Amino acid sequence: MPDITIKMLVQQLKQLEASGLINRKDYKTIPLKVEYSISTFGKTLTTLISNIAKWGIENEKHVNQALSKLNKNNNFK
Repeated sequence: MPDITIKMLVQQLKQLEASGLINRKDYKTIPLKVEYSISTFGKTLTTLISNIAKWGIENEKHVNQALSKLNKNNNFK
């Protein structure tokens, strides 16, 4: 995600941790080392996310055509 700021990344990680979807381990070292991992609760989303990814792959052509048409009709680039 090259366009995400550090601030936004930190906010998203805090939200994911607060919701119980990821675990955070602080090693309390200098320099600071923090490690994130998916929680057991977060793993319950695996099937759902896989199905969404599969749908995206299967429908990519359709979505791209629709977006191309929208962009053309609205002079978007």
